Amino acid sequence: MIYTTTHEVRYGDIDRFGHVNHIKLLEFFESARNPFFRDMADFEGLPNVLDVAGFVVVQLKATFHRPVDKLAIAVEVRTSVERLGDSSVTMRYELWHDTALRVTATTVLVFVANGKGDPMSPLRREYMLRHLDGDNSDALNPTAREPTTPDKAK
Repeated sequence: MIYTTTHEVRYGDIDRFGHVNHIKLLEFFESARNPFFRDMADFEGLPNVLDVAGFVVVQLKATFHRPVDKLAIAVEVRTSVERLGDSSVTMRYELWHDTALRVTATTVLVFVANGKGDPMSPLRREYMLRHLDGDNSDALNPTAREPTTPDKAK
């Protein structure tokens, strides 16, 4: 299930090139996580991980496909879970405007407690599974590694 949020584009988000600044677009992804984690806290009956510094971002990757121009009033962010580890989750984000995909991104988040990785409870894993997107065969494999690129500098 994809989790969808809408974000207002403000005047201050526009850069001198007449489109929404790339950093602001990434902030929309951060904002999209907030209601996702609030709902997760309600589902678990536990404090929100945002309130207790319950995760760290260990990786962020973004691809900018098309700019969002200055006439945009709002953008839509679609958030889903791409992969689950023991204590980590890879979240996927798509930013849409005017029926066009503008930006895709992923973040790898590690849930932490007492300064180290905190394995997901069965209830948290169940919540995450509800938002798992696609049929990636490695999505539930905690030991799956990202593909490596051959060294082209030989």
